[in-house]
Amino acid sequence: MRLITWNVQGISNKMHEILLVLDENSTDFAVLTETKRKGKDNEDRDNYIHLWSGVDKSRRAAAGVSIPINKRHKKYIKTYEYKSERIMTLTLSIYGYDTTVIAVYVPSNDSTQQLKDEFYADLSGISNALPHHPEVILTGDLNARVGSRFDHDVVGQFGEICVNNSGETLMDFCTQNFLKILNGFFEHKKIHRYTWERPSLHEKSVLDHFICKQKSRFKWQDCRVKRGPNCGSDHYMVEAKIQKSIRTLYQSRLAEELRARPPNNNVETEYENMRAVQHSAAMQALGPMPARKMRRKPPWFT
Repeated sequence: MRLITWNVQGISNKMHEILLVLDENSTDFAVLTETKRKGKDNEDRDNYIHLWSGVDKSRRAAAGVSIPINKRHKKYIKTYEYKSERIMTLTLSIYGYDTTVIAVYVPSNDSTQQLKDEFYADLSGISNALPHHPEVILTGDLNARVGSRFDHDVVGQFGEICVNNSGETLMDFCTQNFLKILNGFFEHKKIHRYTWERPSLHEKSVLDHFICKQKSRFKWQDCRVKRGPNCGSDHYMVEAKIQKSIRTLYQSRLAEELRARPPNNNVETEYENMRAVQHSAAMQALGPMPARKMRRKPPWFT
């Protein structure tokens, strides 16, 4: 599963192009920040269901978050809530696990302390209201530089050097809620770590993050910057990948196949159905067996 977070700095005239980029990247769902779109609603756009949360139409749009989710996952959506112009949540089933996606656009480090305190108070309220068992994916533009650390539960060793005040606040929040910031746990070249860059001033930093539980049941395969896509923003797209274990994938596919086939009173038909279900689930989880090359037998072998 491919997940994207991207600060797009306005989507009014480029939503179609952004969705095309997501589709070409085979994105399952994305979190877009600084969308500057007013109101709170959802719509069908291209191959995605687009949910967005912004300010009232009477106010000037300055922040805004949205979540485009691929239509093939529509049946797995459970609930979504528009919290504010900086926070919205989406609960869906990912690989059989109830997962709450929290899309955030955190006030910048230059914002007033009151605004930042109000944001983290709202975020803490959402986090405390979540059940203990479901998975959590917190992502977006967190405007936080968390640096890098060795042998740390929250921050990995492959981040940047600098830490700012917002980064300290974010690390405290993650520590209290047993979360970890994924960006620094995957080794990449430096150009694939920095999510924001201003070449004219030779400035760059890591501001957009993927955050998950420290004891997540997901197998996180990667988290890195993709520098190719461009939407006129000084932020780069950040991609994370979740890989499902073969055992869990087979179990979920088997359960789906069983639900799709009604029971039959005929023993022979039921046996054939069970056999077909097992083969179909195994094919989806494992794929076809690679063909083996037959060795040519020596002339003396009989």
